[in-house]
Amino acid sequence: MRVQENPVHVWIVGMGKSHASGLGALCDAWIACPVDAELSHVGAPTVSSSLMLAIGDAVAVMLMERRRFGPREFARYHPGGALGGLSRKAGDASVVCPARQTCSPPMFELDGNGIR
Repeated sequence: MRVQENPVHVWIVGMGKSHASGLGALCDAWIACPVDAELSHVGAPTVSSSLMLAIGDAVAVMLMERRRFGPREFARYHPGGALGGLSRKAGDASVVCPARQTCSPPMFELDGNGIR
């Protein structure tokens, strides 16, 4: 796994079963989301993916409230897509880059062999 520079100097927070992983080693903080068993008889991530989605949403909302992150900030950092468009209408924000263009390089690169 190869990590690119963190241009906005944010904490990298990971979530998963265990921090003892390649991803866990790269994170500044870890949210443990262990589950006893998945619902699927083939082991597909059903319970664990739902748990991480719920925890991720709760953390995002809590941080947005705590930092007073409103429509103006959302439009600035998420200029594309339907939610970005709604936020641009709600607040007068300068858009960092045009919609449908990459504003910053990804933290990880995904290729045919997975995350690197």
